[in-house]
Amino acid sequence: MSLGDVPVVKPECLSSGHHGKISGIKTMAGFKFVETRYAPGSKIPRHFHDHACICVVISGSFHEDFSRRELQLDAKSVAFRPAGEVHRDRFGNGGAHCLVVEMPANWMNHVRRHGEPFDEPLGFQRGQLPWLGARIYRECKSSDEFAPLVIEGIMLEIAGEVSRCSSDVEHTVPRWLERARDAVQSQYERGLRLQDLAAEAGVHPVHLAQSVIPLLLVCMAI
Repeated sequence: MSLGDVPVVKPECLSSGHHGKISGIKTMAGFKFVETRYAPGSKIPRHFHDHACICVVISGSFHEDFSRRELQLDAKSVAFRPAGEVHRDRFGNGGAHCLVVEMPANWMNHVRRHGEPFDEPLGFQRGQLPWLGARIYRECKSSDEFAPLVIEGIMLEIAGEVSRCSSDVEHTVPRWLERARDAVQSQYERGLRLQDLAAEAGVHPVHLAQSVIPLLLVCMAI
């Protein structure tokens, strides 16, 4: 059963934060770095993250299942996860070793003002992003006093590359917001609850509630 088949997203079955065995947490240049290891064959049920983040797969592999998209992430790949996007994970026979970099909301707003908005889950196996992911991991492990400055530059490069990839898909609003809009239009007579609408969109109810005004603007514009 996919996430799209679940009729209602219940807050009690979701969790925010990071899972697995956390081996290190640090903050540099305004970004939070969480290094985690996951046991072979382990699974993480539906959950979400409060902040947008990138996940650098140092070793191992895993499969991420979002409401309308699935990502297969192998060693050296990089994934982008939007804030509030509900997903679940299944890890391969070798488990996985990952570095998760949380991107604060004010930094994401800065990126959106100067680049293509990216609000969809994305995975990258080849190209510049895996190389940049490896660099960000090395700098995170460094005790060099210049590491924060280098990290800031690499993160901007990552944002630029993700923006380039996102621009290939023409969307004026995030897809999850479009799904919520479509549900409002097609089921408005039924009196949708916030939880029902969040289930249709594939995001957490709290994240959807924080986006009510954009959703109304989108609906009014049609």
